[in-house]
Amino acid sequence: MVLDLLRRKNRYELAEDVRGYKSLNVNFYLIGEPGAGNPWTIIDAGITSSGKKIIKEAAKLFGKDNPPQVLLLTHGHFDHVGGVPDLLKEWPDLKIYAHPLEIPYLTGDLNFPPPETVSGSNAMAYLLQLYSGNFLDFSRDILPLPDGWVPSLEGWRYIHTPGVSPGHVSFFRPKDKILIAGDIVSSSPKNSISSIVVSKDQDIQGPPVHYHINKSIVCTSLKKIQSLNPAVAGVGQGRPISQDKLRGGLNSLVEVFEKEKIKEEELFNLPDPAATNNGHKYRKIGTIASVFSLLAVGAGLSYYIAKKR
Repeated sequence: MVLDLLRRKNRYELAEDVRGYKSLNVNFYLIGEPGAGNPWTIIDAGITSSGKKIIKEAAKLFGKDNPPQVLLLTHGHFDHVGGVPDLLKEWPDLKIYAHPLEIPYLTGDLNFPPPETVSGSNAMAYLLQLYSGNFLDFSRDILPLPDGWVPSLEGWRYIHTPGVSPGHVSFFRPKDKILIAGDIVSSSPKNSISSIVVSKDQDIQGPPVHYHINKSIVCTSLKKIQSLNPAVAGVGQGRPISQDKLRGGLNSLVEVFEKEKIKEEELFNLPDPAATNNGHKYRKIGTIASVFSLLAVGAGLSYYIAKKR
């Protein structure tokens, strides 16, 4: 049976051998029985500063000079792989696993589309673009997740849950129904800019909207997770979700995305507004607004740097 969640400021305990850690606004997970010399595994590597934090927290749990067996990635967005360079410096032989469809984005062959602007958050999207516009190349260390099993994690399996990215996966342990969901769901109701909000009164929310979400595919992925009937979910952004809040929240999310799916399908059946004069007009207005947003962000950053100096 899943243990009650131990909620501290930046740490979440989903089970004795499953711990999540918050690094700025994203989470990474360390899997393994605590004890010096015990085998352990990392799920996701957070932002740039997360690598050093992973090394520090792992030393407390599993002892120094005890490298992880592998690093497993839910997907390849910059805020889930940012710590990889520091991890490879510490453990040069570390192997990284991702879904085969995600690997081209982790070897430099493809790049993720830049974050989209959404209503009221153009500036936020441009800030994200500053961090996520570079090609990644972990070709020397990346391996495809094998069919039917998870390297280093006996009793776990992975579920292909695309929609946020082509090769997004979630990890699940049937024994106690623990789910590591990645970004297919979140629990940040106050962060309505970066999430599709079900309700401000609920803990569970949709994935970040800046990353070209395919709502129809997300809906299918959510149904996969729903069918597992997870008891607790560790998410990419926010606190873990458990029990009735998780079950009720997943039901609400599926309902919301069923409606979003219909809207998306109807939208794609409409004539392309860019082909009309009005479409050209609105595109120009959007471009002007985006330029002003970028200038505002630049001014803010310049002020901040000058103040720090």
